[in-house]
Amino acid sequence: MQAQVQTITDLLYAPGTLVVPIYQRPYVWRRETQWEPLWDDIQWLLDGQPENSAKRHFLGAVVLQQLPTPHGEPPRHEVIDGQQRMTTLQILLAACAAAAAQVGEENVSRSLRDLVRNPDYLATGDAVFKLWPTEFDRAAFRQVMSAGTDGTGSDTGLIGEAFDYFLGAATDFALEGGPDPEVVSGRMLALRDVLMKQLQVVSINLNHDDDAQVIFETLNARGTPLLELDNVKNALFHRAGLQNADVQTLNESVWEPQLGQPYWREEVRQGRLTRPRAELFLFHWLTMTLGETVQATKLFPTFRNRVMDHPPDRDAEALAVELCDDAATMRSFDDNPIDSPAGRFFRALTGADVTTVLPLTLLLFKLGLTTERRDRALMALESYLVRRMLLGLTTKSYNRLFVDMLDPVRGRPDEADQLLLNQLAASGASSAVWPDDAMLREHLSSRPLYGWIARARIEYVLWELELVLRSGGKTEPIVEKPRKLSIEHILPQQWSTNWPLLDDTETAKAHREGLVNVLGNLTLVTGALNSSMSNADWPTKRERLRSSILLLNQPIKQEAQWDEESIRARGRVLVELITQRWPGPDQLIPDFDPGLRPARGSIHEENPGNVETSPEQLRALLGGSSELMRVLLANLAEHPDERRRYADIEDVLGWTQGRVGKVFGGYAKYASAAADGKRPFRIGRDETGEWWMWLDAELAGIVRDVLQPGASGPVGP
Repeated sequence: MQAQVQTITDLLYAPGTLVVPIYQRPYVWRRETQWEPLWDDIQWLLDGQPENSAKRHFLGAVVLQQLPTPHGEPPRHEVIDGQQRMTTLQILLAACAAAAAQVGEENVSRSLRDLVRNPDYLATGDAVFKLWPTEFDRAAFRQVMSAGTDGTGSDTGLIGEAFDYFLGAATDFALEGGPDPEVVSGRMLALRDVLMKQLQVVSINLNHDDDAQVIFETLNARGTPLLELDNVKNALFHRAGLQNADVQTLNESVWEPQLGQPYWREEVRQGRLTRPRAELFLFHWLTMTLGETVQATKLFPTFRNRVMDHPPDRDAEALAVELCDDAATMRSFDDNPIDSPAGRFFRALTGADVTTVLPLTLLLFKLGLTTERRDRALMALESYLVRRMLLGLTTKSYNRLFVDMLDPVRGRPDEADQLLLNQLAASGASSAVWPDDAMLREHLSSRPLYGWIARARIEYVLWELELVLRSGGKTEPIVEKPRKLSIEHILPQQWSTNWPLLDDTETAKAHREGLVNVLGNLTLVTGALNSSMSNADWPTKRERLRSSILLLNQPIKQEAQWDEESIRARGRVLVELITQRWPGPDQLIPDFDPGLRPARGSIHEENPGNVETSPEQLRALLGGSSELMRVLLANLAEHPDERRRYADIEDVLGWTQGRVGKVFGGYAKYASAAADGKRPFRIGRDETGEWWMWLDAELAGIVRDVLQPGASGPVGP
């Protein structure tokens, strides 16, 4: 390797061509982030002339490696790194040459053109250019660099925009001192001198035994950051070239038609990540391929060390083809008919805002399962996600759960659907259970939904139920949810003014309040209709609902009154629609018995005698406990007899890690003084040392009654 500091003239004056490899990314530099700062640097040098004539401005490094050159032709070098910088410099020099010609400074124009074009007697055709860009940019580059002073044309993209920017900047500079020919000439000579003598680069020329890829990876943080997939492409194509593959054909026929498309550079949100699609694809692809979760910040090193170099002689061309095929599969996820099983599945992923299942999904499509098996697997995954979402259960275990399924499915693709069904139904713990129909009916009949899960998720579920109602073929098909629909409480949240109770007791008020946010009291209406109804009385609401065309609202309009029994009855109807839309394990698995789910690991209960609390003691303890303890107990009362890890409870309540233990510790001190250490809940540790907590069903009922007198069901925090 030989490195030297060179002016632009030193680097570009001699005949020759700098060739950008076809596997490099296209030109991506832009005005605000690169062109304007570069011109500002040039302007700074110009403003200090002639005193600043000895100053130099460093532009960065360029890594070159000599290519075989036919006898009699100018030497050719491959640009290993710095292609964005060198392309910009060529455009800058050509634009300044055009500006000089426009103002009559032909000598300046000729001097600058010598830095972008080889002499006509040495080269013809495209070989006249001293830089030859990657395949994607060649047509635009050829048009711009041949335009002279006639403009760049309309199909030249960023390259044409850069030329126009620098042409305008150089022309404005030339004429800033007025139209006097001598002044214009002096300014253009100053610009020529700055460009040719004061701009410098570090030119690194590699020997044949230097590892160009390692050097490229070290330097690629300059300018616009490379995507991790750009690094993957560079490494793959460099390796493919060493393996004597036809790199140009690989690029033109395989990579560019798929992963070279702008689609993959678009920023999208998946879960908590907002990143280019290419990065998200690579993340999910690596997880699928390796069967383990990878670090999102180390995608390329993981690919290079765990995939491309394993085994060391892996066929780079075949790996590039595999990547592109899998990218095409993932891109097809956007194109499934929205009323197909796959379309409904991907709609559910958006509705539930879950992406951790995508590596497993990609594998299901990659393995070439029969449509029947794949659809059955997707139906099971969709049901698992949506049913757990409706019960407000934690998503923290999903990453590990779905990753653990990858290798079994890969090993037995002919049984993939049944393997998934069995695995999803295997656990009875709240952190992983697949709710059956009985659990859904029990939870959704009287427990709050609104305020318990995100509104967007409730809207998704209600719209899917609307589609179930429309699937009978007697109404016009509609799949896309109208944008302006919103959730409406049929019995208003603020009901006391226009919805008086006949039995105006605290018990009746608490009973009604407990039903306001349950499923049976929620529907969809347009935003305008929602506002017009607000807290209106039932006759007014019913009349205004007549304008709704949604089938969800047709039965509501037939009700003479809307009361607690109406809410419960509608809730039962909607739950049956949910079990129809998202069939659970008891429908998809023959002979499913929730009582036969594998038991959890043994949990050693701590001081079980302390739970011997009388109703009177329990009421006294609850009356003096902290608000956080009351929230915790209310949540435990929603899951009677269900043993749950502290971590799962904290996740549901939105508490920080360790908060349950601290709240329990504070309560224990109070309980020790108030009731000899008695407590209503049980605690225990499993064999791994994790703490668990639960509430007996009998005491759960007392807790619910104390915290929400007269309520028909458990309360939420």
